[in-house]
Amino acid sequence: MGKLTDKDLVTVLEDLLPPGEDVVAVYSGLWTFAGGFGWPPAEMGPRMLRLIEDYLGPDRTLVLPAYSFLDFARFRRFDLVRTLTETGALPDAALAKSATGADGWVRSRSPMNSYLVRGPRAAELLSRPCTTAWGQDGVLAWLCEVKARIAVLGVPWVSCSMMHHAEELQMVPYRYFKRFAGTLMIDGEESGPCVEVMYARSLQAVPEWDITGFGAELRRQGAVKVSDNRRIPMEAGPAAEVHRVNSDLFADDPYCYITNREVLEAWIRDGKEAEMAGLKPDERWPQ
Repeated sequence: MGKLTDKDLVTVLEDLLPPGEDVVAVYSGLWTFAGGFGWPPAEMGPRMLRLIEDYLGPDRTLVLPAYSFLDFARFRRFDLVRTLTETGALPDAALAKSATGADGWVRSRSPMNSYLVRGPRAAELLSRPCTTAWGQDGVLAWLCEVKARIAVLGVPWVSCSMMHHAEELQMVPYRYFKRFAGTLMIDGEESGPCVEVMYARSLQAVPEWDITGFGAELRRQGAVKVSDNRRIPMEAGPAAEVHRVNSDLFADDPYCYITNREVLEAWIRDGKEAEMAGLKPDERWPQ
């Protein structure tokens, strides 16, 4: 079996990200397949990013998740330049460019749910209020509103945060709103306060997930298209359709992905109110 080529990837992109949708969001995990290109590990992110950028061109907007949940929850500092992403080599490559503004890359200022974006509609994403991380005025809702194309590359649909958009809008009972406040930094210099309001899970009753059925349902309904090249695992579809399928599943059963339902129901009955009452004043939302 020979090495994968740049042309192999472009062929997949042409099939799954055709012209017509001018905003594209990609969730990725290059470690699962990029070794097949024979690139040095340190070059995987930058080379993959360049191929995607070149394919999409300057007239389409590219969005990459650049989340930093754990870092901000622990240290309460978010640096637009220095806080590494928890989402892989592809956004890390875009983050390196954003430090100098190369190719127009900019990072949004949500300290736990930031996005890297470049292209004509970047300012729209950056201007979203994001009152709550996954709510109606956030980035996930915007992706649906602008009829974006959403893709998973090298990872299953469990890696796509659209699930959380439906969780918040439908107010699943095993979460509650929690405010995380800290300091915004820009390349090591303090810039001011920053806040993220999460529809958070319990610290006492941690949900256990099995989300494998989500991808299967997307494919069953024809909501996404799958790469014909099995060596480049990629799927893509309209963000609004991905959200619709997910919302329908939650509407039927808010515990549809949960494997420890009894544990969560017991916490909701016996512990949720006390856990919320125990929040510090600056963690409560609304204030």
